[in-house]
Amino acid sequence: VRARAYTIAFFLTFSWIIVLVVFGQFSGETLTLALLYLNVIFNPLQGFWNLMIFMYPKVMKAKRSRGGGDISWCQATTEAFCPAINRWRERRTPSNNEREISQEEEESTEYQPINDSEATQN
Repeated sequence: VRARAYTIAFFLTFSWIIVLVVFGQFSGETLTLALLYLNVIFNPLQGFWNLMIFMYPKVMKAKRSRGGGDISWCQATTEAFCPAINRWRERRTPSNNEREISQEEEESTEYQPINDSEATQN
């Protein structure tokens, strides 16, 4: 399946240059210019297509790891491309127990204002 995807990516990228060379000699400049523009657009995308094909299994793994595909493709792609960012987010997000403790501490702590006379005596 991946070999077929790499082949399709190759032909999608380089078919424009082949058409440009073959038909460019027999047609007018308008067709040649249009094919040249298509070549300029699709040629740099070769790396993008290869990256998408290479990362597809990791994106699918990210989708499956979150409860059977409950996350969007965008979120799964972010998880596959940036696992360090996701680990950082998980460390920064306090668990429910930590949230309850911090709320209890805030409720039990009373802040006493300092009088000016007490501050000058010390």
